[in-house]
Amino acid sequence: MSVLQILQKKVAAGEIAPVQLWYGEDRYSMREGVRLLKHRFLEADPSGSSIEVFSGKGALKFEEIVVAAQTPSFFSGRLVVVDSLVLGKAGEGSSGGSSGGGSGGSKGDNNEAGLGQLIEYCRKPNPQNCLVLMAEKVNRTRKLYKVIAKEGQVVDFSFPQNFRDWQGWVQEEAARWGKKISPAAAGFLVEWSGRHVGILSQEIQKCGVFIGDRQEIKRADIECLCVPRVEASIFVLLDAIAGRRVQEGLSCLRDVLRHEYYMRVHAMIVRHIRLLLAGCMVSRTQGSGGSGGSARDFLMEAAGIRSPYEAGKILTQAGRFESERLVRFLEMCLDTEIKIKTGGGEAHFLLEIMVVEFCR
Repeated sequence: MSVLQILQKKVAAGEIAPVQLWYGEDRYSMREGVRLLKHRFLEADPSGSSIEVFSGKGALKFEEIVVAAQTPSFFSGRLVVVDSLVLGKAGEGSSGGSSGGGSGGSKGDNNEAGLGQLIEYCRKPNPQNCLVLMAEKVNRTRKLYKVIAKEGQVVDFSFPQNFRDWQGWVQEEAARWGKKISPAAAGFLVEWSGRHVGILSQEIQKCGVFIGDRQEIKRADIECLCVPRVEASIFVLLDAIAGRRVQEGLSCLRDVLRHEYYMRVHAMIVRHIRLLLAGCMVSRTQGSGGSGGSARDFLMEAAGIRSPYEAGKILTQAGRFESERLVRFLEMCLDTEIKIKTGGGEAHFLLEIMVVEFCR
């Protein structure tokens, strides 16, 4: 069960810890978590007067956070959120101007005093209110972390670590929106739209609206609705080139160029051709089960590919090309790059000429 699913169930059941520490690089899921909490508190007070948000960037007084967290609400409680809190080495809490007036040592003293008040509050928080501290990194050995872990709730918003974890995340996110998706389709969505939780969540929602009462999101839905990342489009482009389908190849190139800078598209084509060339070499020397493991695993290690799905696709596509043809492609790419950078023609036109030459 994903972090958001757990949080969603706790909020729906009213099981909201009075003090919480959220940390990790997954800012999208953190924002979604805050949205869930805000919705809960707005149900009791639609005016929003019971919600207060502090920014951890720039000057931040811990005393003000404590006062806001202690203040009772006219309704069912208050939500206090501290966004982008910087947890320093010396005392777990620091920020650009930090707290306190004065100058010299008194500024740091005031900040430490304010932090002490915050820690004391976390030991005995107002049970009617909810204080959420959001940070990118934390030190688990520090007092603030230990107190919140004991008296409240600590949530780790980390990105999925490997391809299987990403598949699981997509399936859990689909379930959060009341839909299902198979592991194969989830993996395809990850490779199609990229490893970005915010984008993936939006694409899942889009598919959910499109399929209506149907429960399962299928690969065909993803191909029809979701925006492919440039790498996925390059796969399609090289498929068209492999089949010498000039019109399809040009159409795909123009679609990519509408969304991406032409030199980035050129660079991605070069990268993909190099990976295909590596795939050809691995297939020749490694086969499907040599002493070093499968050809896919060998290619992942040799070419620095993290996704087994991508490595498998490259090997499959590489089987449709001869290595000599791929070498000629790289020579054409170099010639096109020189022409673009020396004013030898309009970039989009030169890229189209390159694709036509590929398909000859």
